[in-house]
Amino acid sequence: FLDAIDKHCVAQGIGPERRSG
Repeated sequence: FLDAIDKHCVAQGIGPERRSG
């Protein structure tokens, strides 16, 4: 699950800092 969120954040260009949600 976290991996999916990480990929999503990377796709959004946000970063691991916003991976809290």
